[in-house]
Amino acid sequence: MHQEQQPQGRRPDYLDLEFDPVRRILHIGFKSRIHPTTKEQLGRKFAVLGEILDPYTKSERLYLIINMSNVIFEPELKTAYVAHARAIQDKYVMPDGIARYGFQITRITVRQGYAEQSGEDPHIFNSREEAFGYIESLIERHKSAGILPAAVTM
Repeated sequence: MHQEQQPQGRRPDYLDLEFDPVRRILHIGFKSRIHPTTKEQLGRKFAVLGEILDPYTKSERLYLIINMSNVIFEPELKTAYVAHARAIQDKYVMPDGIARYGFQITRITVRQGYAEQSGEDPHIFNSREEAFGYIESLIERHKSAGILPAAVTM
């Protein structure tokens, strides 16, 4: 994925952002460990994420790939995580357009939260390549179904 001019705005120094404006894919990585231990801390992290996503989605939704390797959250927060993740998805992201990858324990916790909350697939992968492969195939499916934003091309 090539990195292009990114919208200006709040960008914490612990985040690594790569944006592909042609395919509308934003890849988010964390440079340092993120470990919210309370619902309030988790909520603040998602609020910052919303502030970051706002400039990217002024005209259209996007696809989001998140490297969860430096993210740890307690199993007690899985329900809150799912609620916040759904809110982000509903406001900023194309249908099913979030892919995550990273540490196994984080993948397990996220998967359990989704299973308990909705039975939905949280789209968690072992590697960056698998996550991008999923998003690229989703873009093709969206294109075939006619639900792809006009600006997205492959």
